Amino acid sequence: TCATAQTVALGTNVLGAGQSPCNAYINDEQSNGSCFTGATKTDRWFSFTPAADGNYRFETCGSNYDTIITLFDGCNGGEVACNDNYTTGPATGCNSNRSRIASAALTAGQTYKLRLTTASASFISSTSLMNLSISVAPPAAVNDNCSSASTAILGVNPFDLTEATNDFAASCNTALSRDVWFVYSQPNNGQIKLSTCGGTLNTVLSIIDTCNGFELGCNDNANVTGCTTQSIINNFQMTAGVPIYIRVGTNNVNTFGAGNLTIETVGCDTIDFNGNGVFPEDQDVVDFFFVLAGGACPTGTCQDIDFNNNGVFPEDQDVIDFFNVLAGGQCP
Repeated sequence: TCATAQTVALGTNVLGAGQSPCNAYINDEQSNGSCFTGATKTDRWFSFTPAADGNYRFETCGSNYDTIITLFDGCNGGEVACNDNYTTGPATGCNSNRSRIASAALTAGQTYKLRLTTASASFISSTSLMNLSISVAPPAAVNDNCSSASTAILGVNPFDLTEATNDFAASCNTALSRDVWFVYSQPNNGQIKLSTCGGTLNTVLSIIDTCNGFELGCNDNANVTGCTTQSIINNFQMTAGVPIYIRVGTNNVNTFGAGNLTIETVGCDTIDFNGNGVFPEDQDVVDFFFVLAGGACPTGTCQDIDFNNNGVFPEDQDVIDFFNVLAGGQCP
């Protein structure tokens, strides 16, 4: 019972080889956690008193059966956190139906109560063992939430979903998943391409106009050579100075890992030949005519001023399109 809870301390596998759920005759149904609404059985209780203020992680990865873990601020107290099947943190050595409270902010010197239990329908036997590990929680992904989105740059933007949580459902794949966020803006109008290609992670990519706003673009599986289950959003029109919010998720909460979000300019804005992020400027015009006269491309991307994509470059129409964009027109 909670009143006779076993005292445990900070450490990996604080229960050692584990404890049997058998002989846990008294079941505190009134202490069911919010993360599981069905009936439970064979609960055992533990007391933990942190020596320092901080964020702590509680997990049952060492158990060999389906577990549910709930943290309370005392017997008959308030629920601090609850988890049935973990959705945050590494998968190594942790079956998908084990439990992990990824991070709970605790106060030094206060005694907290942990309840470990299982669903009434779960199979347990004399070989079943529950386990408990307590550790200082690793930091969450810095861009876990839209409100803390990382500033993205043109080029490669690394991400890691391992310690991320979910706070959005994409329209092109509505399954919840761990997600991270980027915010991107540029000083000029133009089109961009977003991509998570080059890795093996099954990603879902979304563009939002603002946090908790409207989704402007979404892709689950690009289905192109070398980028099958990764994501591409191409030819997205940017407005100068207007930021977009980019969500990188996966196809479910149990798929996660690290990867790269690559942002490239496409179409007319790639005539920022010197790559200084300012377009258009006098140097762009100088570079354009230098290439028209047979000079070498300053950045190797001058062929992108084949604006009508007819494979002929340079031609009169390219010059017309170039000056149209210089005058504030849209990229063809």
